[in-house]
Amino acid sequence: MHRSRSHPLKLRIAQKTAKKLNKVPSDVEHPQLYAQLLQWREETAAINSNSDYEVLPMRSLQELVKFLPTTKKNLKKISGIGEIQLQMYGEKLNDMIEAYAVSRGLTT
Repeated sequence: MHRSRSHPLKLRIAQKTAKKLNKVPSDVEHPQLYAQLLQWREETAAINSNSDYEVLPMRSLQELVKFLPTTKKNLKKISGIGEIQLQMYGEKLNDMIEAYAVSRGLTT
């Protein structure tokens, strides 16, 4: 009898996502988005040889999942997001938040 095995890459992604969810504060309104933003921040920091905090501080992540901004104007209202972060990460953050909101039928 042939046993079905999980694809190793899918398994690693699932394990990494589970670890991210363990880092998500219990009072976060959108824990899956928070975990996604944490992962993106870590990957972005690694690519740019920065610390996670230099990409975006935790307070910014918390505000992003609280307010779900999907425009540059609204992103500028988030603590820790200035012109540089807006230029470097604004489009990606908007895309991530919008995709999350649409997938869950949320209005932003």
